[in-house]
Amino acid sequence: MPQARRLIPLTIASLLFVSPAFADELDVCASAAESAQPKRKAGQLTSAREDLVTCSRSVCPAAVREDCRKWLDDVDKALGSIIIRAVDESGKDLIDVEVTLDDKPLTKKLDGRPISLDPGVHTITYAAEGRAPVSEQLVIRETEKDRLVNVTLRSAAKLDEKPATPPPKPPEPVSPLAYVAGGVAVAAIGVGAALWIVGSGERSDMQDSCAKTSSCREDDIDAAKTKLVVGDVLMVVGAVAAAAGVYLVLSRSNAMASWRGPIVQF
Repeated sequence: MPQARRLIPLTIASLLFVSPAFADELDVCASAAESAQPKRKAGQLTSAREDLVTCSRSVCPAAVREDCRKWLDDVDKALGSIIIRAVDESGKDLIDVEVTLDDKPLTKKLDGRPISLDPGVHTITYAAEGRAPVSEQLVIRETEKDRLVNVTLRSAAKLDEKPATPPPKPPEPVSPLAYVAGGVAVAAIGVGAALWIVGSGERSDMQDSCAKTSSCREDDIDAAKTKLVVGDVLMVVGAVAAAAGVYLVLSRSNAMASWRGPIVQF
């Protein structure tokens, strides 16, 4: 009994010594439990999980601790997670990759471990030294675990390289149609002009002779008219053929000039 009496002052002294620290812990536990609830409802599960881990510690009161552990289990089940694999053009794994989630730092190294994410739509950006960054949107589904996300980060230097422009192909030689058109033009104009000259001469002769007495034969008149009409038609055909030939030749000349470049005049 005397020994027990001697322990009472020591016990009271201990309680007085630890009481402020214990009170602070109780306040931390209560604040964490209270802060976690609106975050859970808002879908901010990763932030709520940090609070629930805090209020699940053994130093927290039993009632608070039990509730927080139950809520923590629910949050862990609802959280999604991804495993990021970044490779270069050859398929080699990249480790030093800075990853941002919705413009906030997520990690600076990839180690193959799952990364927990809140369910919802997220923008993830991957960046590594000397490589072009890549951004993408991911829809993280509730309870979706260990989703593998593959990304290829290409060398920024290679992306800046412009592919060599192949030299322009030389234009095709003058189309055979140009020669055909030229031949048709020469023949049609020549024959047409001859027929027109002959027909005009026959008509002129008849006007000077039998036309005055209206004694010209119908066959002679029709023959002269036919020569004139056919001559006109052939000359028109020749003119069209000549224009076509000129067009074909000029179009090739312009193509040659474009291929060789502008002609410098001195």
